[in-house]
Amino acid sequence: MDKSLIHKTIAKIKQSVIIHPQLQQAYELIVNAYEMNCSVGIPQHLICVGDSGTGKSTLKEQIAKSFPPIVLEDRLILPVLVINTPPLPTVKNLAETVLIKLGDPLFHKGSAIDKTHRIHNFFNRLGVLKV
Repeated sequence: MDKSLIHKTIAKIKQSVIIHPQLQQAYELIVNAYEMNCSVGIPQHLICVGDSGTGKSTLKEQIAKSFPPIVLEDRLILPVLVINTPPLPTVKNLAETVLIKLGDPLFHKGSAIDKTHRIHNFFNRLGVLKV
């Protein structure tokens, strides 16, 4: 068998996702929270926690694929912003993580309150409805 074909097959298998019922349930909860916010403007708050290897990153990737950025002629819309929480989160470093993902070149400047205001402005401008 051709090594190139073997490598392509292995790569394809590694990109496959087997949807476990609990992963599907978590995915549906996030999608329902997003849809509720869109339809009636009531934000829902969810947090995804679990041991290593339980599917948190897979869930994050599936959500990102389901709600990709929308490129318009005059602006970018990010319906969902997917981020990694810093290992030892504080208000300031979590705000910096969000600002980096939003493309703010000044993510490291300002107090936690300043950063929070910039995040709010970015969210309004980019149409972010779920983080």
